[in-house]
Order: sequence, then structure tokens, then C-alpha cells
Amino acid sequence: MRIRAGVAAGHPSTAQAGADILSQGGSAVDAAVSMMLVSCAAETIFTGLGGGGFATVFDATTGQVRCLDFFVSVPGLGGKRPSHAKSIEVVFIGQHVPYEIGPATVAVPGVPAGAHYLWQRWGRMSWRAVTAAGREASYGTPFPAMHAQVLPRVAAAMCVGEGVEVY
Repeated sequence: MRIRAGVAAGHPSTAQAGADILSQGGSAVDAAVSMMLVSCAAETIFTGLGGGGFATVFDATTGQVRCLDFFVSVPGLGGKRPSHAKSIEVVFIGQHVPYEIGPATVAVPGVPAGAHYLWQRWGRMSWRAVTAAGREASYGTPFPAMHAQVLPRVAAAMCVGEGVEVY
């Protein structure tokens, strides 16, 4: 029995990129990588190339499940503890979300390397095809009403002003 693949996303452009990849014969990983990259342009409130993540992949050929950790990293501290971060209040859909900003929260992004590794290890299509699926998103996408409603709720994390010490 063959299972039909599908996609879901927080923005129509992200979902369309994944659907396009699947309709062209791409693997679920090809679609996920394309969607991850498109989301960096279409869903900037929630994600970006400067972030990190995790991916769980079921390899039907081997029957193995693998988890790829491409979260951000903070190298070069040489055993020192990072300076303190400043806590700010972010309320998202009625929930207080712990959030900190400042030098201690600066890290090396993992999304670019994670996307490339996923594609290289489990993708079937060319990198050009996987990245071209979301070309329109990179030139701008409509800002959905839901994102506009969320933006004021996360403004404290996005609009840092007085009171944050930079070293």
C-alpha cells in the first residue's frame, strides 16, 4: 500500500512550494527542505535563516528513524560562561513565553546547514529544483491576517530599544 504525501504550513507560499515539489516527484525530504527555505521568506515572524531546528526522517529503505539536530550553537566561549541575557515578556496566544535577548543569545545559525544536509542525505531532486520551488516567496509574499494579528504579541522580541546592554 502506498501512502499519499501531503503538506501543511503556516503560509500558503510555504505549502505551495512543498506541494509543487511533491507533484514533480520529489521526496518528502525534498518538499520539507523547500518548505523550510520558503518559510524563511514567507513566515519571518516564526522562522528564518538565522535560526535552528530539528528534523525527524523515516527512511523507508532501511526502516530507520533518524533525528537531525541542526539547532543553533554557541562556539568559541573557551569554557567561559556567556554574559547574562535580558528577559522580556512575550505573550503568544494567551501564553507567557520565556524569552531572552542580548549577547548571551547570539549563536551560529543551523538552518542553512541543516537544510543542505537533509537534502544531500535523503533528497531525490536537484538542489536547484528544491530551491527554485519557492522562488516567488523570495520576492515577497502577502502578509497573512493571522501573522498581522501575531506581530503585536511578539513585538517585544522584535523591537529592542533602550535598556539592552551590548558588549
